[in-house]
Amino acid sequence: MTNSTKKAAWRGGNGAQTGVNGRPHSITPPMKNQSTAARVLDYLRSRQDLHLKPQHEPGKFHLNSPLRPGSDSDGFVLTISDDEHGVYFDHVTKESGTLYDLADRLGIGRPHPNSKRKYQSLADYAQEHGAPADVFIAAGWKETTYQGRPALAFKTKTGTRYRFLDGQKPHYKSPARYRPCWYGLARAVEITAAGGPLVICNGEASTVTAQYYGLAAVCLTGGERGKIPEHLLNELQEAYSGPVVVAFDCDQAGRTSAARLVEQLQDAGYQARAVDLAGSNGFDLADFCKLHGHQAAEKLHTLKAISQQNTSPATPINELGYYTITDEGYIQYHGPARHTQKGVYYPTPEIVADFWAKLVHKQVIYDDRERTVIYTLYGEKDGKEFTAKIPGEIWFDKNKLATALLPYLPGKPPVVESKKQQHWGPAFSYLGDNKESRALASTGWTPDGKSFVAPAGNIGSGWECALNDNLAEHFKGYGFPRGIGDDQTAKNAVRNLLRLTEIYKPEAVYIAIAHAFLPPLLRWLPEARYLLHIQGSTGYGKTEFAKFFMALYGPLGDQAITYKWSDTPVGFESRAYTLKDVLMLIDDYKPGLFNRGSGDEKGWVRNLQAYTSGSGRGRSQKDGAAGKLRPPRCLLISTGEDDLRFDEESIINRTLTVRLTKPSRNKVDTYHQLVEVTAEFHTIMARYIAWLQQTRPPVKAWHKQFLAQNQHINSHLARNMASNLVGAEAVAQFLYETKLLDAVEINRFKDNHDQAINTAIEDTATTAAQQRYSIVFLEAISEALSYGTVYLGEKDIMRSGYIGWYDDDYIYLTPAAVTAANEWLKKNGREIKISNGRLYDQLHLDGYAAQAETKTYRHGDKVERAICLYRTNVNLHLQI
Repeated sequence: MTNSTKKAAWRGGNGAQTGVNGRPHSITPPMKNQSTAARVLDYLRSRQDLHLKPQHEPGKFHLNSPLRPGSDSDGFVLTISDDEHGVYFDHVTKESGTLYDLADRLGIGRPHPNSKRKYQSLADYAQEHGAPADVFIAAGWKETTYQGRPALAFKTKTGTRYRFLDGQKPHYKSPARYRPCWYGLARAVEITAAGGPLVICNGEASTVTAQYYGLAAVCLTGGERGKIPEHLLNELQEAYSGPVVVAFDCDQAGRTSAARLVEQLQDAGYQARAVDLAGSNGFDLADFCKLHGHQAAEKLHTLKAISQQNTSPATPINELGYYTITDEGYIQYHGPARHTQKGVYYPTPEIVADFWAKLVHKQVIYDDRERTVIYTLYGEKDGKEFTAKIPGEIWFDKNKLATALLPYLPGKPPVVESKKQQHWGPAFSYLGDNKESRALASTGWTPDGKSFVAPAGNIGSGWECALNDNLAEHFKGYGFPRGIGDDQTAKNAVRNLLRLTEIYKPEAVYIAIAHAFLPPLLRWLPEARYLLHIQGSTGYGKTEFAKFFMALYGPLGDQAITYKWSDTPVGFESRAYTLKDVLMLIDDYKPGLFNRGSGDEKGWVRNLQAYTSGSGRGRSQKDGAAGKLRPPRCLLISTGEDDLRFDEESIINRTLTVRLTKPSRNKVDTYHQLVEVTAEFHTIMARYIAWLQQTRPPVKAWHKQFLAQNQHINSHLARNMASNLVGAEAVAQFLYETKLLDAVEINRFKDNHDQAINTAIEDTATTAAQQRYSIVFLEAISEALSYGTVYLGEKDIMRSGYIGWYDDDYIYLTPAAVTAANEWLKKNGREIKISNGRLYDQLHLDGYAAQAETKTYRHGDKVERAICLYRTNVNLHLQI
């Protein structure tokens, strides 16, 4: 390597000697962007008593120790390798350290590094963020190429994210439809066991670095947030309940977001505070840990809290101008005063809106995945009043706002000066009453958990229910009374609810009660969702039975029928999404309701798959963009004359079926008496919601316990059973703690429910087994054989009209047997709605077939493909 190609050594000195990047040294205070080396040397030169002397070796200096007052030994050696790196050694005390250590000892601040610079590798990135590369590798980070750019890939709960290394924008990227999630939460909770607080920071890299230094750091993927989405706040509450410190970046946006987040956390019941990391603009938790190393956790406790009142300093209005209304009612703008040589100049006011209007309402609408704002303007045009509702994305775009307001301006066509448009939004906001309300775009729990809203009434205050116009009228019956009623009314309502056992099969009543009180618990236990199907023949009162439990949420009579199986499946999606945390009824399932392979059948299968999996279908929009996911958020109760017959195990396994018997005629009067008092049932639910707000029972622990106790049954049915048991446990504790039932009555309820759920599980398991197409197929073949519709030949004999043959050990059925079974079943309105391959697979799994596919067999002088069945296992069905 020649001298011309060597990397230039760092040099420093006085006079003509140059420092970093060739800039001459100065004894003036360091500039904001000076390097650490330049800042240290400037300080040392300013101390005449240190006698700083450059040596012949570039970057090396001898001086008296700046760390020992009165030092005169010239035994302190400083060696600087580049702008940010170097070492020192004191020959007297034998003390040594890095350039950063020396800067810290001298109280010299470090420049904030540009974290958005270009990086050469994962190791380079890790070093910049204060942790060894092995730490990031252990956290699952790896080098890759993504979309043609060098990047670091790291996995999160909702997908892989990428941090690009080339310094170009965007710096981060996530896959399409990526949803923010917690990063590092499980490990952070483990760290808190040592006694420290949970630390919410900004960025995955800061989380990795901070955890390496012993901080219980966690972040939301996708950047700094002043608001945690409801489902992620629920996840946090399930995982951790101790103190929280919010440590966002050192800039105005970080401080503002931190203060807002603390307010949300405190509303959710956390002991939370936001801290200022005391760094330069952009200084983050990774920089803090890099600075303080393994003392970072201790240093964090000493930081000053950010004042929530001082996060958004107001600018005096006279610096920006102000707005008034003229005598004629027009809005006019007064520009800011300017100082001139002749004195203060006040610009002439200008009319910025040629009509009278003001902002009267700002509605903030929350949903699980988004937040929207609607501004309501009230005004007059040509002597007539008008009201305009304007979405937030239009309000803050002056061109879109101008387009939205054109219909209200005078003149045909109206004349609008473009320079005035930029004033409209601020003008209306400044002049208006600016009343702000919070609304939920669904029923159910609000994001802060302080209210439970419904169109016809809320539990809690401060929230409205703002539903889609098409659904608002349909759901107007959902709601709660203004109060929770007096104690005697509530007790009477509970006893009347239990009196349903006088009319209907008691097992069905107890299971339905537990199911009906489960929806508000889905906030903490979303995996508890299953479908309760009420089966009964015509005249058994199954629809009326379901209405009693719908009345807990308010809708009575015909309004309780939210949807029917005969309705188009398209309308289910919006209803099941909007009815969050409440009960939804799908009524009147009948045999043969859907034609095999029809669009309605496929639509319902998709809907129920989405319901059982908790996912949405994501319908495409007209412009080709992906639609929003609308996962069902209700809890379903269904009625029908037949068992649900969808050949999808994911649906069958998440269904709990109870059967009604025909009510006795002598109970008609009791039935009508209970119908009259169903309006009081939602008083029970209102008190239940209030109890949940105060108590928040450990439903996850219950669910886990019930699952462990029922490992002997089918795992899917065990989940359904555990979910129903959670509902029963919650309602039992609620009724006991609120003194609506005494201890004896509670124990009787729990005993009766235990018996009922065991019976229902056994019945559901039997029904599921009977719905196996393997059994349906064999029974159809048996009936067809007995009536002589089809024939089996003995051994190698195979004649026209036969569907197979048999020998001493096996029965061989050709594919024609499936056709024959379907022709027989069609007479009863049923078909085998699965492929031959899946039918053969079921026959094999259920122990009837020797293999899961057809094979080639020789019989006589022919070769045929057939499924081989064990004769001893199928004789009970085929009776050969």
